[in-house]
Amino acid sequence: MSSSVDELVEFDVKYLLDCLALHRHTSYDLEGRPDVEDRHSPQPDYLAKETKTGALLAIEHAEFFESQETRGKEARVVKRSGGLIKGLNFPSPQQLGERLSEFADQKLAKGQLANFNNAKRILLARNRWSGLRSANFFKAEPYFKHSEPAKCDHFYIIVSKQLVEIF
Repeated sequence: MSSSVDELVEFDVKYLLDCLALHRHTSYDLEGRPDVEDRHSPQPDYLAKETKTGALLAIEHAEFFESQETRGKEARVVKRSGGLIKGLNFPSPQQLGERLSEFADQKLAKGQLANFNNAKRILLARNRWSGLRSANFFKAEPYFKHSEPAKCDHFYIIVSKQLVEIF
C-alpha cells in the first residue's frame, strides 16, 4: 500500500477505536499490524487492546464499492483518459443489502480474522459508493444476510463521517 493509503486506513481504524471508546466508556491502544508483520499468512490489518481489561480487537479494513466489476471498469477508464465523470447510481434498499452481504462474505472468506478467536473480530469498511448516506444503509438492514457470522463479531462502515454498525 502507498503511504497515503496507509494513512487513511490508520485514520479509519483510529476513528473506529475513538467511537467505540466513547460508546463503551473506555479506551483502546493500537497493539500491532499483523498483516505487515507476517505477509505469509492471512492476518488482520490491526490489533488493538482495550486498556482496562486487555481484551483484543482484530480489525480488518476494506473499501466498499458498488461492485468489484464496476470498480475495475472505472479504474481502466481513469487510466486511459486521466479522469472519470459518471452519474450517481442509487441502489434500492434490497440491492444495497444484497451488495453488503456479498461484500462481507467476500472479505471474510479471505481468512484474515480466522485465527483470532481470542479477540473481537471486526470488519471495518470505508464507503466508496458515491452518493450513499447513512440513511441508505439503515434502510438496507432488513436485506442484509450475513452467511458466516462465526467469522466476524462486528461489521462497521464509515459513511459520511459517521460510523454505521451493520452487525
